[in-house]
Amino acid sequence: MACLWLLLLLAPQILASDALIPDLVDGSAEHTPTLYYIEDEGGRLSFDSLTSGEGAWQETGIGTANFGYSSAVFWFRVDFVNTTNKPLDKLLDVHAPFIDHIEYQLLRNGEPVQSGVTGDLYPFSQRIVAHPNFLFPVTLEPAEIYTYMFRVKESGPMEFPITLWNERAFHLHDVIAAQLNSIYYGILIFLILFNSMIYYALREKTYLYYVLFVATLLLLQSTLHGRTFEYFWPDSPAMQYWLIQINIPASVLFGCLFAQNFLRVDKHSPLLNLGYRLAIAASILCLAMLPFLRPETSLMTSAYLTIPVSVMLLLTGPVLWWRGVREARFFTFAWVGLSIGILSTMLYKIGFLSESFLTTYGVQIGSALEAMLLSIAIVDRIYRERNDRVAAHRRSIRDAEERLSAEHQLVLQATHNVVTGLPNRVLFEKRIRELITADASQPFMVCLIHLSRFHEIDKTLGHDNADRLLCQIATRLSTFCVSLQDSITLESRQGSQVCLASTEGVTMGLLLKNIAVTEDGALDARLLQLDAEVRQSVQFDHLTLDPGAKIGIVRFPADAKELEDVMRKAHIALDMAGQAQDNLAFYDESFDVYNERRLTLMAELDKAISHDGLDLHFQPQLDLKRNRIIGVETLVRWKHPEYGFIPPDEFVTLAERTGIITPLTRWVIRNTLKAHSELTAGGFPLQFSINISAVNLKEPDFAQQVAFMLEEFGVRPQDIMLELTETAMMDNPIRASEELFRLKKIGVLLSIDDFGTGYSSLSYIKKLPIDEIKIDKSLVFDLTSSTDDQVIVKTTLEMAQNLGYRVVAEGVENQEMLDILIDLDCDLIQGYFLARPMPLPALLDWLSERGLQGSLPGADRTARSISPWNNA
Repeated sequence: MACLWLLLLLAPQILASDALIPDLVDGSAEHTPTLYYIEDEGGRLSFDSLTSGEGAWQETGIGTANFGYSSAVFWFRVDFVNTTNKPLDKLLDVHAPFIDHIEYQLLRNGEPVQSGVTGDLYPFSQRIVAHPNFLFPVTLEPAEIYTYMFRVKESGPMEFPITLWNERAFHLHDVIAAQLNSIYYGILIFLILFNSMIYYALREKTYLYYVLFVATLLLLQSTLHGRTFEYFWPDSPAMQYWLIQINIPASVLFGCLFAQNFLRVDKHSPLLNLGYRLAIAASILCLAMLPFLRPETSLMTSAYLTIPVSVMLLLTGPVLWWRGVREARFFTFAWVGLSIGILSTMLYKIGFLSESFLTTYGVQIGSALEAMLLSIAIVDRIYRERNDRVAAHRRSIRDAEERLSAEHQLVLQATHNVVTGLPNRVLFEKRIRELITADASQPFMVCLIHLSRFHEIDKTLGHDNADRLLCQIATRLSTFCVSLQDSITLESRQGSQVCLASTEGVTMGLLLKNIAVTEDGALDARLLQLDAEVRQSVQFDHLTLDPGAKIGIVRFPADAKELEDVMRKAHIALDMAGQAQDNLAFYDESFDVYNERRLTLMAELDKAISHDGLDLHFQPQLDLKRNRIIGVETLVRWKHPEYGFIPPDEFVTLAERTGIITPLTRWVIRNTLKAHSELTAGGFPLQFSINISAVNLKEPDFAQQVAFMLEEFGVRPQDIMLELTETAMMDNPIRASEELFRLKKIGVLLSIDDFGTGYSSLSYIKKLPIDEIKIDKSLVFDLTSSTDDQVIVKTTLEMAQNLGYRVVAEGVENQEMLDILIDLDCDLIQGYFLARPMPLPALLDWLSERGLQGSLPGADRTARSISPWNNA
């Protein structure tokens, strides 16, 4: 593409000369003759007319003429005279390989001696000498004047450089030039092959563009030098011409594509990228228009296209270098080298520089240097990309190793306890599943060990010390379990076995083969050893600690056949162990409250409440001092359509655990208030006792809701006694006390139910706003057989009455109990001996039949003082 600049060179202004003086020629090797020309616009002149003196010759300068693009016919003339005394064999060299048409005539002393026609439009065989340049041999006789006249027609730039050589000197010079050109062509061919292999290996279009660019550059240069015409198609001058027209826009196209992709112009400079896209489009358009344009127009268009493209390519390197693109450095040096070569040749052509190696071969040197530097840039890029890929591969390997390590850590974390390092519940259950899958008939035991006092230790020693202690206990127990006969291995770690797992928190798990119960029902030695081991105190720093280990055992397949059932029942056994004195318990179905029936009841209890599927029964209470029915206790009943009668202790407990206790209590209070209204309307104004839960006392608006319901049904607050168990009172004493005072403020009466079964005392209860104490039936049952219970009841009665509380005895079932309670001066009784709980219609019939006055045999009916809360 560098040679295209040469096509645009304009010759300096040629001064006219009045006389044609022949050049004096001697035996020197090279001579640059004086060249004269005539511009024949109409093509009217001929050799004869010029010989006869027509036309005005003008001197162009020494040895060259350059007129740019012109459609005129040009005549050139050189004159020689041999100044020696012997003939001289010379070669007149017109070293412009591309000239369309040359007609020549040799005159000796003004007489024609030789003529002919040659040029690029004619077969190579028409040339006098088979050479890319136009050579005209001549023998100069001494003292004779020789004149060469040329009629030249050229569609491209009109350039006519001419030199007179000695034949030997020319051939020596031509051999050197051919060798240099061969080196140049060899470099380009090597670069083409080298980069073709790179493209074949990497399959990246950037390297294909570069191969095509260098190939078009090689073809263009060899065509401009005339070598392709000489060796490949000497009989097809049109092919030579077509190659010039094709290779100029093709070199622009592939050069721009290569630069755009190699430098990633689109990422670094949108403006330059737009310029490249326009240049690519223009070069494609030039190629597409070749069949439709005149050759002169096509060459001029392509040549003019190279000017802005060359400037853009020259500027691209520094711009992107400044923006930090590494490849732009080599690109800059490559195009600067080519530009220097082109510039030196241009300056030589217009006479600013004298002839030298650089001016003669500047374009070849620049283009070769450009191709080599760009190849170095490609190799550098490949090397860096290889290093980047190697580094990326190393990073990917390192990332993969880190990922594998992280995954291993995640697996360890997912299957091992963070504190103890033992297998966790996931791995423990996986091992159980494997045992079940391998042989469902092979028995084994699941032993859960729970450190029941560890939370106390944690709060005392702190979390870090507690973790250290847990690790110490886990290590000791793990070592022991490995030595225990028939223990099942959970995993192997560094050649050692692990048989103990940390299933959750401070609970550990162990698997044992076979069932460890002898024929007489006694435990075998393994469980005794395990029990003895876990009971041992732990020495931690200067302390001796008892973690309070409990053991729960479930047997497969006797107790459970599925993994989920095995683990569930193992925890139930562990709960049972917590209540047993020997700290070890096997699963017992009779203690399993977490069964499917319970789950069904939990789901259907709420439905029963919302659809009035519950019933209220009422049990009368008798005032012993007045022998009068003064109240009833409300008792809720549930008859399930599938399971039948559900004990209140069962479904009330479920309600408390699931949060349904709130709507359940509301339902009981509302329906009790309705019953109160009906009894009052029937002439039986009784006091109603309603049981509430400790959960109700935690509700922020419970007292307010009770007040709303009392107002809604028009019931006096003093007609309602709310009963709360002693145990519920101790669940949260402060919160319970605050809520009781709020209830007392609205006027309802308060009672402590099941007194004597919990841990409260009268010293605590006296601080509460209560009105009544109900002695639990467990104490009343043994009144007839246990003097101790009589003492307890008597003491409770005296202390409670002294504090102003009314005392109710529950569970009175016979006359003997009643007589004792009368003797102990009890206030009220309640039990089957008086009446069983009954629904509201039955209660109305019972009251209607007996009235409010009691009729119990043996009751003392003498008048006694009436407490202010009794009904009149």
